[in-house]
Amino acid sequence: LARLIKSGRKVAICEQMEPPQKGKQIVRREVVQVVSPGTALSENLLDQKQNNYLVGLYVDVDRAGLAVTDLSTGDFRVLEREAGELWEAVEQMGPAEILAPESWAEANGAACEARFPGLLLTRQEDWYFGYTYAHEALTDHFRVSSLKGFGCEGLTAGVCAAGGLLCYLQQNQKGAVSHITRLSRERTDRYMTLDLVTQRNLELIATMQEGRREGSLLSVMDHTVTAMGSRLLSDWLANPLTLPDSIVARHDAVEELSEATAGRDRLREELRGVYDLERLLARIATGRASPRDVNHIGCTLGQVPGVLEQLEQPASGV
Repeated sequence: LARLIKSGRKVAICEQMEPPQKGKQIVRREVVQVVSPGTALSENLLDQKQNNYLVGLYVDVDRAGLAVTDLSTGDFRVLEREAGELWEAVEQMGPAEILAPESWAEANGAACEARFPGLLLTRQEDWYFGYTYAHEALTDHFRVSSLKGFGCEGLTAGVCAAGGLLCYLQQNQKGAVSHITRLSRERTDRYMTLDLVTQRNLELIATMQEGRREGSLLSVMDHTVTAMGSRLLSDWLANPLTLPDSIVARHDAVEELSEATAGRDRLREELRGVYDLERLLARIATGRASPRDVNHIGCTLGQVPGVLEQLEQPASGV
């Protein structure tokens, strides 16, 4: 399975749905899960230090709507760009899989393959991306009457992309995506946009020649003790802040922990017992958890009091 997924394939998993009976030769079986590069949940299919993004896109004349989700953590974001900036925006996200309407894929499939060799381009019927259907799918899932609370009500192309993506996930996981609890609008004015060429030249996340993590700025800076912290640091490096207040607040938090040596060491010890809670909860919500996963959640919750004690009343407020 891991080999097929890493080569950009999609795999349907079937299970026996009834016990075999004497004299009955055919036992009923059903597809219980479809695993694709962008919807993988199993530990052996994922890099624990990197997000696994599935990107849904919809292009409406001069506007491109993009929805990006990491099913393994429940992260779900939407944004809009000028249609001419579509490829650059997708590159910046570094997806494991792209979802697009059939009509768009027919016209742009070759260009997508040339731009992202070996990346799976999944086609979904166009009507899933219709605004009315997509909007209704989103409001039904989040149990709201409008998307104003998420700041997405005015994003026509973005809502189309997000609704189509959500429908795909519900079909793929047989409706078990309750861990996706919010949709956030990604605002480009809060972060510096670094295209893929810039990231490669600066070797922020991966080296320029071999595309490896080892030797990049991230590998030098990453002394985190949890997988969640490592993914967060990677996101911070790839999306630098631009708002002065946010930058100062982050600097203050880093300075506080840097100066509090003893407290920082105790906090790191507490965090060593914390498992990847984001992905554990995702497997619980989708019905893919094992007894070992449930035990790891219990162990992580047991570390909470110690972590909170070390974080009590931080001066920085972060």
